[in-house]
Amino acid sequence: MTCNAADVYPTPYYTWSGVTCDNKLPENKCTFTPDPTVDDQKDVTCTATSVTLKRTASKTVQLKLSYDEINSTSVSSSVTINSVQRDTNSGMTCFCDALWKVKPEYYQLNSTAVFNISHKATVESLTVNDTNEPVTVKADDLVTLYVICKSTGRPKPNVTVAKGKDILNCTDKQYQRTGNFEAVVTMTEVQCRDMGTYTCTADNGVGDPDTRSIRLNVKCKPRSVSPVSWDLTKTHLDFRLEAHPVPTTFVFIHFGNLSTDSGHVVPSEMFSAKCKQDPVTEFIVNCRVTPLNVPKRLLGLYRAHVHNSLGSSEFTFTLQEYKRELLR
Repeated sequence: MTCNAADVYPTPYYTWSGVTCDNKLPENKCTFTPDPTVDDQKDVTCTATSVTLKRTASKTVQLKLSYDEINSTSVSSSVTINSVQRDTNSGMTCFCDALWKVKPEYYQLNSTAVFNISHKATVESLTVNDTNEPVTVKADDLVTLYVICKSTGRPKPNVTVAKGKDILNCTDKQYQRTGNFEAVVTMTEVQCRDMGTYTCTADNGVGDPDTRSIRLNVKCKPRSVSPVSWDLTKTHLDFRLEAHPVPTTFVFIHFGNLSTDSGHVVPSEMFSAKCKQDPVTEFIVNCRVTPLNVPKRLLGLYRAHVHNSLGSSEFTFTLQEYKRELLR
């Protein structure tokens, strides 16, 4: 703005009121950057003072500010994000240093910026009853175990817990304070069939899935899981047991021709008996009993006891003469 007093000598000095001039131009000129929300309709006064004549004169004008309508083409802005970090103690936190500068600068704007920040799913921990070390329990103790998988990720990861290839039923929840996701598998009265490697997988489509595994060992005494049958063609007896560890001790009791007989233990060298862990199902053992050097007088009904360190299982079978070369 410029203020001039005519027909005055010497030149008067000028003062301004209503605004604060932001320049060092001659006194009769004033520059400032108006704020439409504050300065519109404001009165600005210029006063000229003659020191010689000791007289003043002033002029007041009212500011009438008018700008183009704000739209996406008339206003531009830029945001610079200097760093994005993840706080492992409190989950996912975005630390942003942003520069927001609107052009032209005389617009007053209220702006909201939304940042969609993703990070890959991570399995933070996998525990069985609060330990991340291999766990060993006894089936006879009928314990309850909780397999808990905690993970993070944005967007929310899909979390699964599997034993081998079998996906297990989970309950899941999210902790708002930490941003962790938790999947829980509850196993009551744990049995030998629950033994195996449990794997937690977290995947949210950002990068590769993350996995973590933990081992559960269940000790159990032998228990028959298949019918026992005498194989007449191969001269041996095959059967399957659920047991861990693998049974190593067999005891054979001969009852003769009647189950009511008192029975007596026969020498171990009369039979070859071995069990091996199943190559597919680790809590299953495959056993084979083959008669060796059995006298004819010891044919008939038998009861076999199969032992490991947890206990034993028993079954009965009948040994008959059908290949004399096996019998004395």
